Amino acid sequence: MTLRATWHENRGIRGGELTFNSVQADGTITQFIQDVYAPDVSRLRSKDNGSAGFAFADFSFNTGSITHKLTTGVRYFKEENLQPQFRSSNTTMYSGRLFEDGPLYLPKPDIAPMDRGPVIPFYGNNYGRSVIIGDDITFNPRWSLLVGLAHTQIESKATVIYPTRAYSESALTPTVSLIYKPISALTTYASYMESLESGGGAANEFNGVPVVNAGETMAPLVSRQYEIGAKWSIGGMLLTTALFQIDKGLQYYDLTAPTEPRYVQDGRQVHRGIEFSAFGKVTNYLTLIGGFTWFDTEVTKQKQMPALKGKRPMQVPEKVVKLRAEYRLPPLPALTLIGGVNYTGDSYGDAMNTDHLPGYTLLDAGLRYEMETAGKPLTLRLDVNNLTNKRYWVNAGYLGAPRTVLFSASLRF
Repeated sequence: MTLRATWHENRGIRGGELTFNSVQADGTITQFIQDVYAPDVSRLRSKDNGSAGFAFADFSFNTGSITHKLTTGVRYFKEENLQPQFRSSNTTMYSGRLFEDGPLYLPKPDIAPMDRGPVIPFYGNNYGRSVIIGDDITFNPRWSLLVGLAHTQIESKATVIYPTRAYSESALTPTVSLIYKPISALTTYASYMESLESGGGAANEFNGVPVVNAGETMAPLVSRQYEIGAKWSIGGMLLTTALFQIDKGLQYYDLTAPTEPRYVQDGRQVHRGIEFSAFGKVTNYLTLIGGFTWFDTEVTKQKQMPALKGKRPMQVPEKVVKLRAEYRLPPLPALTLIGGVNYTGDSYGDAMNTDHLPGYTLLDAGLRYEMETAGKPLTLRLDVNNLTNKRYWVNAGYLGAPRTVLFSASLRF
């Protein structure tokens, strides 16, 4: 028997202003700024606390010629969001064609002081607990079966701000995977799994307009995933491919009344696709990591807004391509050159597919240097993300990050 367990504690504080954008069909951009406070007034936006952990026991035994690896245990998580009871009003910073003549610098709005009230649970506390049992069954060197069951319960507590958001839902979800190895280097599989996922939450605003049910959290939903695939080890490379289908709940902003958007949970969406990936050493000095995913997504069931049926879900790109290369210089093997390209295809920024978000390609570059200090391995990293400073929309409300330079050092004790 083997016992394993882990526990994580997270504490985060966010402050400062928050900007977001609304794009009209004629290309006009309206930029709003939220949480702007007068001097000497707390600029705290939120405190996020989290705890998570698991404990598992593994057992190995045989029943005749069949080998079993049985795993059982529990998972737990807790999420807490704290915010001041009151926040400032949104302020329109700009409305027009923002990028025609380059960057436009705007003065900070003049906001009167205000009493923000106490820091209290805002979106409430979310809890999750799962009891899991699974068995990895090996019949012979070619055939094996992975089966499992999980009983998951997700709870959300009501708060003073949002007293109607409480819920407690549970579900028993299975996992089944049949594995066949025709040769030692090739593994094929077919799998089915279900999972209970937390529901989404309504933001305070959508496209700069207050959301009618701001802060409300939708109840958990069960998603279902089917997948068939293969993994092939050749030389120093691992190649994988898979066909998949994911059926899950649909959540979106209902804009039947454009000035009163409401976040709703209604209907189902299906994500079908194919995925390829490659990882490993091409030569002793060159390592490649890459992948391609193509999505075919659509709304399949819809009662509240039948016109959504057949539409693509919001902010799901049709294609995603990623490639990263690492080259260790032969004359200086401690130094590795890194380059990457990431392509995200077109998507839609609204449920009715009228707000088109164009795809974008980002280039990255970096260096990694490995050395020893005091007998301990030290790794220095320099990364430049969005090397060409590409301007792009990462979703319907936010611009993508500009060129970003990162430096880090890690020492292994």
